[in-house]
Amino acid sequence: MGATGKHIDVFPQNLKGLCIILVVLIHLPWGQDGEWSAWLWISIRKIINFAVATFFFLSAYYTKSYEDLVKNGIAYYYKKRLKRLLIPYTFWATVYIICIPLLTTGKISDNWIYFYLTGKGPTYFLLALTQFTIINPLLQKYKNNKICNI
Repeated sequence: MGATGKHIDVFPQNLKGLCIILVVLIHLPWGQDGEWSAWLWISIRKIINFAVATFFFLSAYYTKSYEDLVKNGIAYYYKKRLKRLLIPYTFWATVYIICIPLLTTGKISDNWIYFYLTGKGPTYFLLALTQFTIINPLLQKYKNNKICNI
C-alpha cells in the first residue's frame, strides 16, 4: 500500500531501480586499456546497456492518462515532476561541470552554460526525462486522435 492507500505495483518500481543502478554501472570506468579486464568490461557493458531503454519505456508506460493529469491539474503535474528531475539534475550537473573540473584542472570550461543546457556526462539522462515530462500532456491528449496519428 502506498501513502494514499492505493495499491502500488512494486515490480515496475523495482525494475526501474535496477535500471538506475545499471545506468550508474554503465558510466563507471572499469577495466584498463589493453588488459583483459577492458575486454571483460566491454562485454558486460553490452549486456547492461538495455537499462537506459528499459527505464525510458517504463517511465512512458506508467505515465498517467490525460484525464488524470487534467483532474489534478497540469500545473501540479509539472511542478511535482520537474522538481523531482531538475533538483537532482542541478546538483549532479554542478558536480560534473563545476566541481570536477575545478578539482582536476583548476578551472571551469568556457562552455559551462552550454553544458548546463545540454547535460554533461550522465546528466543528459535527467534532461531527456525532463523533455519527456514537458511533452507528455500533449502526447497524452492527442494519442487517440485519428488526424494527429496519421
